[in-house]
Amino acid sequence: MGLHRGGSIHHRPCHLLPQRSHQRAQISARSRQWRHRRHRFVGGLGVLRGGRAQYIYSFKNMKLYRILRKGTERGYASVKFSPHNKNQIAVLGCAPDYMLSVWDWKNERLLLKCKAYGQEVFDIRWGQFPGMLTSVGSGHIRFWKMALTFTGLKLQGDIGKFGATELSDIVGAVELPDGKLVTGSEYGRLLLWEGVFVKVELMRGSAEDPRKVTGTPHDKAIEVLFLDTEEGCACMVSGGDDGYLRWWPIEDTDEAEADYDLGIVEYGITMRKEVRLPPMGEEHDHFAPAHIHHVARSSDNNTWLIQDNRNGIVWKYDKNSGACTTIMQSHSGPVTGSLMLPLHSGLMVSSGLDGTLRTYNVSAEQDHEVFMDRRPDVGITCLVAVPAAVDPNQRTISAGYTDGTLRVIVVCKDGFVLAQALKPHTCPIRQIAYTLDGKLMATLGADNTIFFFKTHGLEEHAVPIGFVHIPCQINHFSWHDDVGRVLLGLEDGTMIELMRPVIDDIDNSESYHIHLDYRSIVPELPEPEESDEEEEEGEGGGEEGTEGENGAEGEAAAGE
Repeated sequence: MGLHRGGSIHHRPCHLLPQRSHQRAQISARSRQWRHRRHRFVGGLGVLRGGRAQYIYSFKNMKLYRILRKGTERGYASVKFSPHNKNQIAVLGCAPDYMLSVWDWKNERLLLKCKAYGQEVFDIRWGQFPGMLTSVGSGHIRFWKMALTFTGLKLQGDIGKFGATELSDIVGAVELPDGKLVTGSEYGRLLLWEGVFVKVELMRGSAEDPRKVTGTPHDKAIEVLFLDTEEGCACMVSGGDDGYLRWWPIEDTDEAEADYDLGIVEYGITMRKEVRLPPMGEEHDHFAPAHIHHVARSSDNNTWLIQDNRNGIVWKYDKNSGACTTIMQSHSGPVTGSLMLPLHSGLMVSSGLDGTLRTYNVSAEQDHEVFMDRRPDVGITCLVAVPAAVDPNQRTISAGYTDGTLRVIVVCKDGFVLAQALKPHTCPIRQIAYTLDGKLMATLGADNTIFFFKTHGLEEHAVPIGFVHIPCQINHFSWHDDVGRVLLGLEDGTMIELMRPVIDDIDNSESYHIHLDYRSIVPELPEPEESDEEEEEGEGGGEEGTEGENGAEGEAAAGE
């Protein structure tokens, strides 16, 4: 399970609900036990939405309750229930149509629908007044209202004007009690909106003189904003890509004004408190600063679940004690490989583009992850098990990385042990494959080079033989188990069969660039069969039909 921009967590009294493709996974934040239910419809799940339809479930028994169909063409970016009308739900569609729709979800009836924007959209949220909504996305914010016109109820949207403020993608937003809106930005500033205009840019002020600007609220993008109370003071909390949660007094924004005469749109406010994720200390030194993407809070506001996209972690923050612990860990990006170790029951290994190699005990009811290896500057692109003929214990794996490195790794009782590291490519490795007998191995690079190795035991596992370059994109390759040749599937629809490299005939003393015999294979596609109606039409054509048939035969003979 990877945590990413499209994913989020939802907190109930003791459960969080992460998103998975075709799966619903429910985790107890107290016992850390998992419950899985397969999604029976085509399309991935996200905030209990999938494909072109939204699937609404009863949280108590996780049974399907309602289906809202055809709200968008492909998928959904955000779903929000109305705090004003318990029957209404606002839904924001993804590319390519970016449709905003409002439903009477209990009756499965579409109320309003219109295009939200022409570029990527991230989130939709209801305002504190009935019928008011705000959508945010790539380089824009839009303020909506459900207005009653002569032709009925309509959605009317006004685009926010940045004015002198630098244009920015907007993800996080929060509405203040007085109706003003504060949003984050990709350059770490808080933007205070009044109407459809940016009124002022809120900056970090000095502790002695809050109006003296000392820097931006965050060093990187701000994606999380919500209201909270700190020591009796009403605050807004911002979460940034720099790993910090920071508290800002709302009362400071009441007096915020820009000095347009001097061209100054910045206004300093006081920071009341900050929390760093992960916490400082030796226990968390191997983690990078968190990318805070979502925060879910318990009903009593004492327990916060914080989604960290960079490290693939859900953190549990106890507001009373300030303690921060991990609830679950996963890959923080696409999972590029997974395999089971046959002789070790329940032990699974997975790899991801975040550079982590993880082992899981999938037979356990809680705390599935056993141990992990992280390489922060590179990602893992492919993963394969070493054949049993080479490793009878079947606990050795080979992993390809984005920098072209091949690493042979042994899974031990208390962690991973690196057996060998080679760099056969200068580009990402797309595929690794062994022969059935385990005597040869080949790797495919993104530049369409195939590097061959002679394989031994764990000590000096792979010995380079040489590489060949194919002047066409290779989609996939596989070894022929009987004759040992390599079959390549190319992008242009053809296939190439490379002869098995004979080590004694190859001289790689000066260069590893070798030449192998090959043959090109063009599949013969069957002709489409004529239907009965077409045959009847052909028979009814008389002499013209006969001439047509003879003409076709003549062309085929000429071609031969």
